[in-house]
Amino acid sequence: MTLISGTLPNFTNGVSQQPPWARLANQVTSQVNFMSSLVAGLTKRPGSRHMARIRTTRYGTLRPFLHLMDRDASNRFVVIVAEGTIRVFDLDGVERTVLTPDGTSYLTASTESAFVATSVADYTFIVNRTVTPALTTAPAAQTTWGHAFVRLGAYSQTYEVWTDGVLRATYTTSATDASTIRTENIAEQLRAALATNLPAAYGVAWTVERKGSVVRFRRNDGNAFTLSVRDSAGDGNTVGFIDRIQRFSLLPSSAWNGQVVRITGVDSGQFYYVEFEESTGTWKECARVQDRVGPSPATMPHRLVRNTDGTFTFSQVPWVARDAGDADASPHPSFVGQTINDVFFHKGRLGFLAGENVVLSAAGDYFRFYPDTIQTVTDDAPIDLATSSTRISLLRFVAPFDGSLMLFSDDAQFLLSDTGILSPKTASISPVGSFAALAGVRAQPHGRGVLFCQRRGEDTALREYLVDTSTGTRDALDLSSHVPTFVSGLALSLAVARNDDTAFIISDASDSTRRLFVYKWYWEGSEKLQSAWSEWQFNDASGTSDRLLAVATYDNNLLVILEREGHGVYLERIPLGPFGSFEGAGFSDRLLIDRKVSLTSGTYSSTTDRTTFTLPYPITSSSPIVAILGETVTDQWRDTIGTSWDTTNGAQYESTTTFSLPGDLTGCEIWFGYKFSARVVLSQINVAQQDGRSRRAITDGNLSLRYITFNVSNTQQLRFTVDRGSSLYQLVSDELRARQPPVASYERPSNIRLFTGTWRVPIFASNQATLSLESTNPFPCSILSADWEGVFVLRSRRT
Repeated sequence: MTLISGTLPNFTNGVSQQPPWARLANQVTSQVNFMSSLVAGLTKRPGSRHMARIRTTRYGTLRPFLHLMDRDASNRFVVIVAEGTIRVFDLDGVERTVLTPDGTSYLTASTESAFVATSVADYTFIVNRTVTPALTTAPAAQTTWGHAFVRLGAYSQTYEVWTDGVLRATYTTSATDASTIRTENIAEQLRAALATNLPAAYGVAWTVERKGSVVRFRRNDGNAFTLSVRDSAGDGNTVGFIDRIQRFSLLPSSAWNGQVVRITGVDSGQFYYVEFEESTGTWKECARVQDRVGPSPATMPHRLVRNTDGTFTFSQVPWVARDAGDADASPHPSFVGQTINDVFFHKGRLGFLAGENVVLSAAGDYFRFYPDTIQTVTDDAPIDLATSSTRISLLRFVAPFDGSLMLFSDDAQFLLSDTGILSPKTASISPVGSFAALAGVRAQPHGRGVLFCQRRGEDTALREYLVDTSTGTRDALDLSSHVPTFVSGLALSLAVARNDDTAFIISDASDSTRRLFVYKWYWEGSEKLQSAWSEWQFNDASGTSDRLLAVATYDNNLLVILEREGHGVYLERIPLGPFGSFEGAGFSDRLLIDRKVSLTSGTYSSTTDRTTFTLPYPITSSSPIVAILGETVTDQWRDTIGTSWDTTNGAQYESTTTFSLPGDLTGCEIWFGYKFSARVVLSQINVAQQDGRSRRAITDGNLSLRYITFNVSNTQQLRFTVDRGSSLYQLVSDELRARQPPVASYERPSNIRLFTGTWRVPIFASNQATLSLESTNPFPCSILSADWEGVFVLRSRRT
């Protein structure tokens, strides 16, 4: 029998589902509503701030889609798409007007993960992944016109126009009269002859026109004909064409507006189309008339634009139709005819993922997905690339990575890269991994890698794709290998707070409707010092039907959409960071309650000596609501800032929206919110010995624990529980409050006593007993480390 002691150095590495003897000393069995911080230790998670009640009834089976428009620090808006509607809120919870000139039919969907979005400046592009992009209606083909162009007039020359192999018009210039050799005169003489001879020869009406030195004519019944022109100067003075010509230099300098001609080129396959623009008197490259189609705006991603008056407009996008070449020379972007899976911006281009292709717009021209010339490949032309794999790899989502784009399919990863400038000439896609990924959950980049979710049986694993900077090796590390079933069910969404190195996962498991799975990490150089899993729960005492719907992050904040108590859907904000004390942040952030709201407009009754407040959300008589006196107070309350009331010490539920407190609190700031509990179950304590560079638990002995001493900082209250299986022992740290007097300063309200020091509690149980800590208090607590002592009996002696 040996008296022995040991240390739990910290609690920074969260939950482990490994056997107790295989865990790290700083891992725990369960961690709910606690945060692991390398600085502040194990702290209670921050509370949520009430922003808005966004609807009074529950959503159906489909969760809403949440997107954050993050233009800059003063222009952030929450976009919510649900049940065919779109709504926008600012971060104060004020709803903004959304104009919908084209309606909202594009927002109709029947799947949980139908929408994705991306924002740039005041534009947000929203994609419905269940809608297949179609094409606009093709215009009718250009009317067939024959053209006779008199390029040069000369004396004693004969000019002829032939159709279908028969001479229809002829004119010979004078040998001496200069007026006859004017090209306009020659053209007019040919026009007059054609106007007479063509109807007579064919027995149908013709239209014959002249503009300058060009005569054009067509059959009014639309039938085709052949054309040739001749002259006695070796056919060098005239040009005849219907819808194509060999060289651009042969075109007349003047023509009819909108006339399209194909330049066939000298070499086979080298052709393009030009159109005469009367306003400028020039020919410009264009598309064949019947091929002037493009993405149908009704079936393509829509845009949400912030207007100068603070309103928003949700509308179709004027996508640019094909304006050069034809269907062969300028094919449709590959997203036409198949659904778009993701939308993104990259190096001045708007991009889509569809099928096996990544499609990027023209540089700086987000609405153009066709080249504006087919004569050459320009650096700013659109890019349309397919994955290079022997297997079909449908691309699901994209994430920025290492200056390039990482593309995810269901079971492979690819890298879209370039050599300097991104252009059709330099862009390439190469495979970089073959890891499975959940199709409906967008990967999220962070400082040095990319996080993505993976199916593990009926549960979810989280992987981190990284590049080893020393070797260049790429790998996707399994961040949940030690907690294989911790994220129960399949993930629905993944959000990353990059400033706080924290990831949040919502899953579809029936037992996880109010659970947010949290992963926190910390890198120091090439060493990962923290890899901590925990969970946050949002379960009011009376909210049996509460449901966590969506989350998003910005700066050091988490936005949450929750269905609460069956009373509707709420938008709430949670500030992130280690809140172990009152120093360094505002008073409200240190109040660890959910649904926080600040009220000053209470109504005092001298008859009852009570002040009644109206809350912005419904409550019930069993709601775990608490009221805390804030920093703005009248003189009579100045020394009691931080006083809290609930139904056990004088607060009263009055109605579904009103709550009363004792005394005259008019003019005082009162913070209302819901209390929540944080609990951590420690790992089984074992005796370990150093084995080289690692520690190994000694399992062939009996350890009886006597005491454990917790090192705490800025803590008001904790409850320690020893569960021996047959009996339960609890100790509440009320004495912590008494051991430190109140500090009268603006940073620490005078009625809140926080203790820093050690708390020694008895155990007197086998190490098989379950040890846990719980905080139900609305004020901070921070658990730094622990020391334990006990009696160890070794069953056998080692040799």
